[in-house]
Amino acid sequence: MSNVTLPGEWRERKIGVFGVVRSFISQLSFGQELTKVSLPAVMCAPFSMLEAICQRELAAIDVLFEINEKEDPLERFLVVLKWLLHTIRREDFTHKPYNPVLGENLMGHIEDEKNGNTEFVAEQVSHHPPMSALIIKNKKQGIKLIANVCFSVKFGRNSVSVATSGPLSIHVDKWDEDYVMDKCLPDMVVQNTILGKRFLYWDSKISITCAKSGYSASIKFKNKGKDTLHSGILDCVNREEPLYEFHGVSSDITYLYPFGTQSKAEKKILCDVTNPKTNTITFPKKELMDPMCSINVWEECNKSIIEGDFESADKAKQKVEDAQRKRRDNPEMKPKFFRHNVVTGTWEYNNPLSIEDLVYR
Repeated sequence: MSNVTLPGEWRERKIGVFGVVRSFISQLSFGQELTKVSLPAVMCAPFSMLEAICQRELAAIDVLFEINEKEDPLERFLVVLKWLLHTIRREDFTHKPYNPVLGENLMGHIEDEKNGNTEFVAEQVSHHPPMSALIIKNKKQGIKLIANVCFSVKFGRNSVSVATSGPLSIHVDKWDEDYVMDKCLPDMVVQNTILGKRFLYWDSKISITCAKSGYSASIKFKNKGKDTLHSGILDCVNREEPLYEFHGVSSDITYLYPFGTQSKAEKKILCDVTNPKTNTITFPKKELMDPMCSINVWEECNKSIIEGDFESADKAKQKVEDAQRKRRDNPEMKPKFFRHNVVTGTWEYNNPLSIEDLVYR
């Protein structure tokens, strides 16, 4: 069981900022990457960033299945845009997920009688730079999603920023279309990490393209107070000006307008995320989990953090990170489920077992 969506006292637990963070800051210089420094367990959430990524991409995956019902390529493109906006929700993280360790993996599925089961496999394929590879597949819907997520964490004067990079692609068998995003998540900024009340917002831009239909979109995320606003344009090749523009707030309503007008009479709702659904992930039974499954790797540390025993949590965390250093220095250490395509520069699923056989074995 993953702690990503589970309630717990630890979510509301205040961090002793002036003790823990002061000692932590003494290790850092301004702008230094936190991926190379071990955070005290008191600042961590009891789950890995790999778990958080998988949960986010799968949270509203059924929204994406609407694409098979649309005959119009423009309507199909809007489904992909709608799905993306469903994944980028308002967050209340007050603790940072662990950096995944080299070789860490996660797999499972979402049960859905109507749409068919959706399976996924994820793995931390590189430590520096920290890269996670993910594949999501629904055989009944004929949809496959592949993502490479690279993130870097930096400490500012009173903030922590998580910059993301790495492409995401969606293939739809029925229409033989590919939708490509230059990154699967915008950057994340946590304000007031030392002084003031902490809050989180999304930042940066994401682009989506479909080469076959010629449609594309560019979305910009920025904060207004504690809210994340997003706005963008939807364009098509060989047009003098964009088709549509859209504006909205994360975890709220996004409106679509003909480009150049924000007339109330012409706007329509692109997506409504005021009451978002979150799919439940089913993981393999404990005895069938890979030894490097996130839930196994961080089990001892998770237990100590939830119980508030941070001395034990720090020791458990250090043990996990020390083991990673040994793997990193082993020249024979290779990813188990993915391989690097030197032509495209991306990580692709590469295992003798199919995704379905791997997940349900």
